[in-house]
Amino acid sequence: MAPDTVPAVPAAEVQPDGGSPASESPATLVTQVQRMLTPPADLLEWKDMPQHLQFNPYVLTGYRPLQGVKGCLSSLFYVHNETINILTHVPAMMPWEKDYRFLSWCHLVGSVAPWCGSFVYHLFMNLENGEGIYYRLLQLDMLGIWISQSFVRDFGD
Repeated sequence: MAPDTVPAVPAAEVQPDGGSPASESPATLVTQVQRMLTPPADLLEWKDMPQHLQFNPYVLTGYRPLQGVKGCLSSLFYVHNETINILTHVPAMMPWEKDYRFLSWCHLVGSVAPWCGSFVYHLFMNLENGEGIYYRLLQLDMLGIWISQSFVRDFGD
């Protein structure tokens, strides 16, 4: 059998990275994934953060700059000062219980609410929309704690 031949790509269609516009080579995909997982060079220090984000003077480096929603979501894939806070909330958001009777539902909501609110707060706390959005996210985090205290305390027994 004759070996398969690869059709030549006209010079006008060759991209700077060597790929063609019609399909992405595995090397290009690997490069994109590596770029996504690499923390940006612009991680900030505590002193460079807006005042509303300077609440922990013991964490001095690794702060994400103010970003849009896409930037906050992409920060799930690199290490920064909130990485552990964000990722440790994910397992608790999984639907562990199969029985959805009322008391089980209350227990589930009371157990998961603080994790969900805290996950959203820590992920988006550096949103570029300003201090007002930050405080709304903080309220969401506190609401989750209030729900857990209300449902678990009132219905859990």
